[in-house]
Amino acid sequence: DAVLPLLTAFPPEFVAAAKANPGQDGRYVRIELPRRGTLTLAEVQVMSGGRNIAGSGQARQSSVSNGGVASRAIDGRTDGSFGNGSQTHTAENEESPWWELDLGGARPIESIVVWNRTEGGLGKRLDGFTLTVLDAGRREVFQKKGLPAPAESASVAVGGDALTALRRAAIQASVSMNSEPEAVFGALSGLIIRGEQVPEAARALRTLPRATWPKDQAGATARSLGAWARTIPAAERSGQDFVETVQTAGDLAGFLPPADATALRRELRELGVSVFVLRTVREQMRYDSPRLVVETGKPFEVILENDDFMPHNVVFVAPGKREQIATLAAEMRPDQLDSQGRAYLPRDFPVLGASRMLDSGKRETLKLTAPTSPGEYEYVCTFPGHWTLMWGTLVVTPDVDAYLAAHPQVTPAGAPRE
Repeated sequence: DAVLPLLTAFPPEFVAAAKANPGQDGRYVRIELPRRGTLTLAEVQVMSGGRNIAGSGQARQSSVSNGGVASRAIDGRTDGSFGNGSQTHTAENEESPWWELDLGGARPIESIVVWNRTEGGLGKRLDGFTLTVLDAGRREVFQKKGLPAPAESASVAVGGDALTALRRAAIQASVSMNSEPEAVFGALSGLIIRGEQVPEAARALRTLPRATWPKDQAGATARSLGAWARTIPAAERSGQDFVETVQTAGDLAGFLPPADATALRRELRELGVSVFVLRTVREQMRYDSPRLVVETGKPFEVILENDDFMPHNVVFVAPGKREQIATLAAEMRPDQLDSQGRAYLPRDFPVLGASRMLDSGKRETLKLTAPTSPGEYEYVCTFPGHWTLMWGTLVVTPDVDAYLAAHPQVTPAGAPRE
């Protein structure tokens, strides 16, 4: 009763408080040394709406040395040891070295967490760094100078739009309480139809049990998401917010008449790219998408984000092989890693692709190629005991439109499939 109203309106006292303390959105996050030196970062996290959005952006830096490319600072790994391959590195003793992240659009930024190199005394190289946030026009909206080198990590409060942050928190809370899912769906659908916080509302919809999605509202929401997608500039259509929102639109399209659903899905594919976002649902032991549909032989990407408190991975296997790989994985020790450092993945078992075991809040992007043989392949979490509920179907078909037209609905995650 306290949370649901916040999806439609704010109490007057909240609005007054926000006006008295206005925040700023930012698009670019920049870290630099205002002197000659070497810039190395283990990870940079940009917190917005209570989650790290840095991984959906594009990073660059003034130079690259020792293989320390800029993207390493947004790979989801906070490891402080350079030898483990997850840190950036500019040229040695460069004049004013810098690292910069483009979030792809203006975002309310609450805080920025900087993770430093930790071995030996090399972390001291970051002493006196400057942290700057710029808007879409590259105007400075926040800056702190002379920041000390973190022993491991340091969080810098930035601010952001208080009402936007409150609504995002309300969106997350509304789908986490497992209460009145139909009413929550209606409120989230209303946000989407009004064009307010569309990516956040669309992401939240996917965590609601699909059996509770109202058919009439779902179809209207799919059309609204399609309209939203058309307004996004082409240069911003590779960002995770766009990809995930389009994916939700495709799921909801199954509630439209078949011809309308096919037309919308075709348009969405033409607007976007073959990237899927797969999230774990907190305390429900399931992925938020029980089915992914890809074209035979074509490349695609899957971004796995672990929003649960437990560790999870995703492993793609041949049809009917999930129980077999899960049984073998259950016999493994957690320190038995494969050649890529992945736990609970039997070394000789053939897989289409697999992520590392991700702790809470971590993410990983998999670049895959669909098999040339059509079929219902599977993806599964191989952490011992998870496989019976935490799995989904990777449909490989030569005609995605025809398949989705023939199978507009998807069985809810964890439910038996025919």
